[in-house]
Amino acid sequence: MAFENSKFLCVISLKAEHSYKLNPKLLVKLQYGEENQIPFAVVFGDSELSKGVVKLREVSTRKEEEITLAELGNEIKKRLNN
Repeated sequence: MAFENSKFLCVISLKAEHSYKLNPKLLVKLQYGEENQIPFAVVFGDSELSKGVVKLREVSTRKEEEITLAELGNEIKKRLNN
């Protein structure tokens, strides 16, 4: 599923990375984001996907907000431009 979602982000013209590890831990991925100055992480599980939302996490502040999949691309672009 992670690969499919990174392809979605590429379609809306956003650079995306994902782990190639079989079962990476969330904390390890978030630490990678901090170390590599990645501004945002998109976090989701079955619960979020069933509601059609994801959590958009600002890596530096650790603030999270639920965003619909339809709004995700525009919201990330808006935040990158601020």
